[in-house]
Amino acid sequence: MRRVKRRRGAKFRHQHSQLTITDIVICYQNMRTIVDIPEELLRPLDELRTAENRSRASVIREALSEYLKNKPSCSMSEAFGLWKTRKVDSLKYQEDLRSEW
Repeated sequence: MRRVKRRRGAKFRHQHSQLTITDIVICYQNMRTIVDIPEELLRPLDELRTAENRSRASVIREALSEYLKNKPSCSMSEAFGLWKTRKVDSLKYQEDLRSEW
């Protein structure tokens, strides 16, 4: 998966003229993150990685990949029409909720 970061209004010099780019896209192949893993999960994780002669990161990446593959995803199209059977005006409902803030 690629992470995309955009920088607005970046400028650089070309050998013949100065060009302005409105978007420069920087792609990251990998992202490091910090995850707190409780001791009751860490012990079995270490036993598994030792038995398979793998790194913790490798085992966690595989587990995350399997989790995301098996987890049902909710697409945008599933959300459209959710209010069609309700007797409440959705805009009015939204405004009432926001008035509480």
